[in-house]
Amino acid sequence: MGKLFISARVTAVRHISSAAVFALLIAGVGLSAAHAMPAEPAVVNAATATALPVRAVTRISGTDRYATAIAISQQSFPRNAGTVFIATGTNYPDALSAAPVAVARQAPLLLTTPNELLGSVRNEIIRLAPATIVIVGGFESISTATENSLRTLAPSLARISGADRYATSKAIALYAFGSGGAQTAYVATGANFPDALSAGSAAGAKGAPVVLVDGGADTVGQPTSSLITGLGVAAVKIAGGEASVSSGVQQSLSQKAPTARIAGSDRFATSVALNRDAFSSSDTAYLANGYNFPDALAGAVLAGKSQAPLFAIPPTCVPQNVLMELDRLSVTKVVLLGGTQSLNSDVANLVSCTPPVTAVPVSPVAPAPQVAPAPQVAPAPQVAPKTTMPLGNLPGWTQIATQDFTTPAALGQVGAVYGADMRGYSGFSDTSGHGTYSPDTVLSASNGSLDYYLHSSAGRPQVATAVPFGYSGQTYGRYSVRFRSDDLPGYKIAFLLWPTSNNWNEGEIDWPEGNLASVMMPHSAQKGSISASGMKFDPLTSYATSSTNSSSWHVASTEWTPGLVKFYWDGVLVSQTVVPAGVPTTKFRWTLQAETRTDGVTPSASTAGHLQVDWAVQYAYTPTS
Repeated sequence: MGKLFISARVTAVRHISSAAVFALLIAGVGLSAAHAMPAEPAVVNAATATALPVRAVTRISGTDRYATAIAISQQSFPRNAGTVFIATGTNYPDALSAAPVAVARQAPLLLTTPNELLGSVRNEIIRLAPATIVIVGGFESISTATENSLRTLAPSLARISGADRYATSKAIALYAFGSGGAQTAYVATGANFPDALSAGSAAGAKGAPVVLVDGGADTVGQPTSSLITGLGVAAVKIAGGEASVSSGVQQSLSQKAPTARIAGSDRFATSVALNRDAFSSSDTAYLANGYNFPDALAGAVLAGKSQAPLFAIPPTCVPQNVLMELDRLSVTKVVLLGGTQSLNSDVANLVSCTPPVTAVPVSPVAPAPQVAPAPQVAPAPQVAPKTTMPLGNLPGWTQIATQDFTTPAALGQVGAVYGADMRGYSGFSDTSGHGTYSPDTVLSASNGSLDYYLHSSAGRPQVATAVPFGYSGQTYGRYSVRFRSDDLPGYKIAFLLWPTSNNWNEGEIDWPEGNLASVMMPHSAQKGSISASGMKFDPLTSYATSSTNSSSWHVASTEWTPGLVKFYWDGVLVSQTVVPAGVPTTKFRWTLQAETRTDGVTPSASTAGHLQVDWAVQYAYTPTS
């Protein structure tokens, strides 16, 4: 099974179970207009771009996200630092709230892997000679072994964590600001990073916390409400539109303190709006990749400490409204955060993006930072002809979303063509920890199919997940997908339904799930257990089903109704649940995840091939009686 990185303590990646990880969040082509993202900029040719005012452009980068964070630390704190914050570099929730807190404590934010204190990070801590090291996140984010290594480097060590990302965020705010210590608080969704990331530098400069909330909820929870009161907050600023933080959350926050929403039409426009609200002038501005989190996390500390804005931008150009902000702020120095794979040479030359394209609401997607270039990819194998995607309602089911993948999309362009959700997650480890989610070197569309090119780069398997119909989810539904796969020992799939709340205790429904060299089986899971105290499968109808062998196409369907889940393979019922009380009853989202096996069997470096999805269809449950 997979895991989704969801909370400070549950840092899994269950088939995207953390969704979204996990959190998951913006719909694309194939969805209703209500779920579509606005168009985002395309790059202008450097040769024809309008000349810009002369500005000094520098870059702070390292060989990877960890080295970049170290380089930023060295720039921010050339001598020593009394406190050092450290968070995992494999997921974003813990560090999102840590950045403004690090600014408040005049401390750098360093990143490391969950199970190891990297030697380079250790050396940087020794250089900084802190009196206190603060670990942000639970033991799944930073392990006990890593904690023990850190204890040898400072007289004092503290860990700030909570039961999930939201509780961790609140604990961080209380640690830094205490009772009555924050006049302003920024509030952002914990389901995704762009809005909170952009708020980080503004919050740091203003001496304010960034508090993560469940943006899809109807109201703000009591813990957040109590936090706002306890901090003495006199003004709340919501980062992002209603798709990120609901109007219900805004209304409930407004009962605690005057509340304003700062948002734009996309993540880049929201970043501009947040900086416009926070800064009237600045001689320096920082630019970071808005599609990936690591560089901007550590960079937000430097920007906040420098009382300067940090703009989230595409990796290949600078949006026109960002360039206009540089003019308004009288910026004379621009600092790029991350290497050329995060922000390319056109960004270094401040090449402008064109205005948004209006034809189809999509979002361009950039290559994940610090990922080795993918090898040349051969065309997907020519296989059996496509079948007609089913259209129309079925008895008891209303068709609400379809995706036929008829528009070609090259590697790195699936997000631009089909919407950002289709490329899922980027830049962190898969469930087993052996692979890396790298959608821009894995996902493409050709011959009427979404193609996953599963392969290794620099010795590490490259995998991907797709969220075909967005993160909003539904309670009950019918889901059908037609797919095929090469035999790929060491790789697996999990096409699953995962709770939109990211609370694993609500369950999980997986069909099909299995290794891409053997069989497919239905699975269910709850936090910490598989098919235990949850859904039970009928042993008389549950059997192994091959997905590969002769590269044939198959249709897998899941029918989820109150008290019963049925699993179909090529139209034949192959399994169903037998314990009604174990069937989930909350909102779930659908994700198509490819990753490395979780049983210790890893792909060889030479194993490479294709998983293809012909079409995907989603229905709402509409019983006739």
